[in-house]
Amino acid sequence: MKVLVPTNLNVPELIEELNLSNRRQKYVKEKIYHLISRVVATHKNIKKFDKNGYTGLCSKELNKILNRDYKLILNLLKGKNVIELDINYLKGVRCNKIKLNDQYQKTDKVIKTIRREHKTAPSKTQLLDSYFNHNLEIKKEYKNHIKYIYNTLFQELINDNQLLVLKNKIGIWLLTITDIETNQYWYNKSTTNWRYNSSLTNIPKIFKKNMTYDKQSLVQVDLKCSQVYLLSSILNYNFFTSNDELSFYQIMNTLLSDKIIKDVISYLFSPIMFAHFEKREYLGKDEILIRDHHEFQKFRDAPFQEDFYSHLFEMEHGVPPTDFERKSIKKDIMYVLFQNNRKHRELVEGVRLLNKFYPYVNQFILKIMDRIGKRNFSLLLQRVESYLILDCVVPEFHRRCPKAPIFTIHDCVITTERHKLELTKVMFEILYKKTGIKPGLSVEKLDPSDRIDDDFIEEMKGDIYKKSTKSRFKKMI
Repeated sequence: MKVLVPTNLNVPELIEELNLSNRRQKYVKEKIYHLISRVVATHKNIKKFDKNGYTGLCSKELNKILNRDYKLILNLLKGKNVIELDINYLKGVRCNKIKLNDQYQKTDKVIKTIRREHKTAPSKTQLLDSYFNHNLEIKKEYKNHIKYIYNTLFQELINDNQLLVLKNKIGIWLLTITDIETNQYWYNKSTTNWRYNSSLTNIPKIFKKNMTYDKQSLVQVDLKCSQVYLLSSILNYNFFTSNDELSFYQIMNTLLSDKIIKDVISYLFSPIMFAHFEKREYLGKDEILIRDHHEFQKFRDAPFQEDFYSHLFEMEHGVPPTDFERKSIKKDIMYVLFQNNRKHRELVEGVRLLNKFYPYVNQFILKIMDRIGKRNFSLLLQRVESYLILDCVVPEFHRRCPKAPIFTIHDCVITTERHKLELTKVMFEILYKKTGIKPGLSVEKLDPSDRIDDDFIEEMKGDIYKKSTKSRFKKMI
């Protein structure tokens, strides 16, 4: 296994004072290289770092890397000022966050070869790995897109910091595209959200439209309103009380302590919870056997096959939304799902609409975020998505179309145009079977002649402005 580490990190010198045997020194040295390679920022993992330079690395994954030398190596690296650990780590609630100190992050890197033991069973995602080969190509037209993006945004920039942020973004894209052109692909399955990340997830959609497989154009099948659909799929008694593959316990047991899991399960979908929702101290004895609530069923019956965001707007205004109004509702719903600031939520239109038409759903979101934290709630939805797409949809599609290439970008699946109907059929059948809710699916041919969306330019511009402020730029540089 080849890993990237700082050239100025002298590991043999670091471990010299530990007085280890020659054999043990070798193992400890390789473990340190492996750990450091996980916290070195590159174009492949830059999105995993927060604004302070920390990246998440959960205890379970650290244990796999360091094994019996867990404390020895962490104490050594902290004591030698090689890494810093985020003090907000909380067992069963928040993962470890690690930062490589600046002197090692801001320097040249060198490749080291280490041995890595494979003690776990082969991952189902190895099926996806096999399609990253010489048949996957990117057309040279991507250069025209990059020129257009650069020239358009350049006119809107007002200082050197903004220009540097833009060039950095384009540089990361070009490095990833070069990986694709030279067949130097990277792919892995995250141990936190279980998502499958790859060279394709690291570039904007506009460049995916320039991709072909075996000279054939590609088609993308998306799960509409995916986060809200996934929320509806877990709003049932069985998800929180069973031990099925698709259950709260199985999805979250590696992230949360048993105590927190039991607390959540004993409260959610209990008579006490429904009494709280009804703003009563208790439910009558005739209601005590409630296993679900009609308000949750009402949400599950929402028209996910069509468009939930338009549905929410239309219930309030009586007319379909414009494209701008729909996007505004979609943006608000993302806030509904992933932010628990009560006062700020009151100011968000999408929160108001959800609370008006689906009050129990809004209360459920707040209750579960209070108990497990907003980060773990987002990981819950992402893990459900990953289970459904990677562990259910992908193997079934491969069984039916063994020669069809398949790539995933979180909640959407890509294949060649000739297989789009079968892929759409498989996604619908599997998602409906697993959740009991009919999914909405959109099919899009990835066409390189498509113009660059104005929204993409505006989003880029907003991100550049945000990251080029004095405080943000200093942290990011």
